Amino acid sequence: MTKKGVRPGFSLMDWNRKRIDCKMTGTVSLDELRRHATSNDAWTVYEGQVYDITPYLDYHPGGVQVLEGSFGGDCTQAFKKTHRWVNGHALLGKCRVGAVEGA
Repeated sequence: MTKKGVRPGFSLMDWNRKRIDCKMTGTVSLDELRRHATSNDAWTVYEGQVYDITPYLDYHPGGVQVLEGSFGGDCTQAFKKTHRWVNGHALLGKCRVGAVEGA
């Protein structure tokens, strides 16, 4: 993966300062997760937790295209392969929607 960099105002520090109001649902079915699979409405699963990563897309240093494969699905393996040292729950916590049903 090649880092594309981010434009001014979209650094990790800017992300950490950003206020987000994601709607918590408690649990999310796989059917519901799959309905959120576009760059305008992108949900993904990380370690059994569902996150609406739509607000994060412009902050990702690798670009949106790198994340597209996880829209409406599970990003856990790809995330851990690329970012072993990053706490994904802390990074995306403000975007948490709920837990995957049955997880």
